[in-house]
Amino acid sequence: LFFGITFIMKGNLINTTLRLDALRLFFISIATITVLILGIYYLGYKRVKDKERRRPFQFIMKRLITLYLVSIIVPFILIYLFAINQQVGTFYNVIKTVIVLSMPCALGTSISYLFNRF
Repeated sequence: LFFGITFIMKGNLINTTLRLDALRLFFISIATITVLILGIYYLGYKRVKDKERRRPFQFIMKRLITLYLVSIIVPFILIYLFAINQQVGTFYNVIKTVIVLSMPCALGTSISYLFNRF
């Protein structure tokens, strides 16, 4: 939430988002998922003591789905809370803004996951 608020208040976010094409949005999504997977693996799975019982794919996928959903839901809330949806116009532009904001929100969820582990 705090990482998302930081980026949503930037004036250039809307201009940048409106200029992005589908390919760049795809790469942003892939980069976001990659960052989450790496964070989950290095911050979570490395600390698992019984690795034979806890399979890495199941461990990572459970957390990836949860963290990625959070990093998608939070930008939706922020966009409608701060009326960014009125500035970007169409719902397609709202989705583009959500994808762009999902990366810093995913980083924020990863960091909160790190602090939760200690």
